[in-house]
Amino acid sequence: MLKKLALGCYNSPLIKRLFLSRRYSPYKRYVPYKQSRVQGSRVSQYVTTISFFWPILLAEKMDWIPKIEYKDSGADTPAVTSFQKLKLLEHIKNLLESGRLDEAESVLEQALVVARRSHNMDWTNILLLILAKLTYNKKEYKKAERHYLELNNNFNMPQEQTTVIKKLKIHTAYDLAKIYEVTSDFEKAEKLYKHCLAQIQVMNVGSEDYTWATNVLEHVLDSYSLFLTDRSRYDEALTYRNTVYSLVKVVHGEESEKACYCLNELGRLHAFMGNDQTAMDYLAKALRIGKKLPINTSGLIAIYVNNGLLLMKKRIYAKAKEYCSEAKKQARNSKDVEGIAQADACLRLIEQDMNA
Repeated sequence: MLKKLALGCYNSPLIKRLFLSRRYSPYKRYVPYKQSRVQGSRVSQYVTTISFFWPILLAEKMDWIPKIEYKDSGADTPAVTSFQKLKLLEHIKNLLESGRLDEAESVLEQALVVARRSHNMDWTNILLLILAKLTYNKKEYKKAERHYLELNNNFNMPQEQTTVIKKLKIHTAYDLAKIYEVTSDFEKAEKLYKHCLAQIQVMNVGSEDYTWATNVLEHVLDSYSLFLTDRSRYDEALTYRNTVYSLVKVVHGEESEKACYCLNELGRLHAFMGNDQTAMDYLAKALRIGKKLPINTSGLIAIYVNNGLLLMKKRIYAKAKEYCSEAKKQARNSKDVEGIAQADACLRLIEQDMNA
């Protein structure tokens, strides 16, 4: 029952919004034009499932059944029973669903004090995990970093390094890398991205873990490629982006949403590198695939805008306007405020370039 409740917490729509730091919205990154860039949301395709590995893997580790009905190690620490843990999870779930995030954080911190005093490592890690995710999504990055570092320290304590523990350590490192990137500690972020890639490669992954390994590898490669792109290290970023694309084609197919996302990113990268024709080839392929798929409309809007911007650079203004106008039309139909703004910006740039 605990397992059912815990997974239920993570599967409710509001909790998904809370625990996904950046909602799935593929393709929403744009190509450069001169010194101006039409910037979309910095959203990665691969944010979608990474957060959900945590509760599932921890459930696997402790079976979500508190086997240790632990007695207190100190005279002032009450025993916490399975029933009490169940009620606590229910209470936290209700607080999160009602948007009372500060109250949820307070309850979790109080429960964490009791768990630490009782030396129940599994329960401590569960509470730390939820707190880390909660504080990250509240943009309280110092708190989130502290919780993740404690989790990482707990996983490194003398114990059997099971496959599950190794997985959890990779996820902890990945989330810490995201925190350091957001807080501009780029050296630490890059070190952790590389650490994640190295650890995935050295793990002896069995057939039952193949899906996990490929999914996490896609996440890390994608994030690291975006990281390098933002640092203007385009050649390195292209190497990792090509690796992601090759992996995606094998795992998901050449005409999948993720393949479409990778094609858009490859187009952006080549545009940054000045390879406009190659960029247009990738973007044209992305658009051709995207039109066949029931994908997020905002994704197609970004691809139309990117095509428009590149055509503008080639001074093919009529076609560029056509693409950006189509982007605006789709944005209006889907009531995508950001998409409308991006399409309008694209059209303004075209007018400015025509009149220059």
